[in-house]
Amino acid sequence: MKQRAELIWANLARMDPGQQMQEHCHSCYQMYYILQGTPTFVAAGQAVTLSPGMYFIIPTMQPHRMLPLREGSMESYELKFVIHDPLLQAAQTADGGYDFYQMI
Repeated sequence: MKQRAELIWANLARMDPGQQMQEHCHSCYQMYYILQGTPTFVAAGQAVTLSPGMYFIIPTMQPHRMLPLREGSMESYELKFVIHDPLLQAAQTADGGYDFYQMI
């Protein structure tokens, strides 16, 4: 049986105050799960500030960036993955758009 999703990369990342991510995109989904800090990501023209316990799923080929950290450090799990299952893919594009963040 083919996998419904495939994890291709995982990392525990840390960024210090003033650091940022330039705009870029990936050919896979990416998720940040915030452990510490309050980073602000920008994707699809929306700025979203996250806090610990929140995650941010970025669809394939969606340009995104992170603004410079204003206060404190950020620590997060970063995952990159591929979705093979058409039902899971459809759930990510329901209502014609993407949910960029949700509480866990």
